[in-house]
Amino acid sequence: MVEVNMMIYILSALVALLSVLLISQKVRRRKQMLVDPWETRAPSPKKKMYAKERMAIPRMVPPPAYLFRRQ
Repeated sequence: MVEVNMMIYILSALVALLSVLLISQKVRRRKQMLVDPWETRAPSPKKKMYAKERMAIPRMVPPPAYLFRRQ
């Protein structure tokens, strides 16, 4: 009969071999598209950023002259 230790080694080697085969198949099937950073467009900024830029800063203007007239 086969010893228990030998059976454990054989089964662990079988598991290791099957896992290597599975990983190698997954790597081969995976499509590796290399993205050229010079051909892709930059992500567009969010609308919130535009809203902050478009807001005009109110100028400090003195009140109109008619407010200073005494009646």
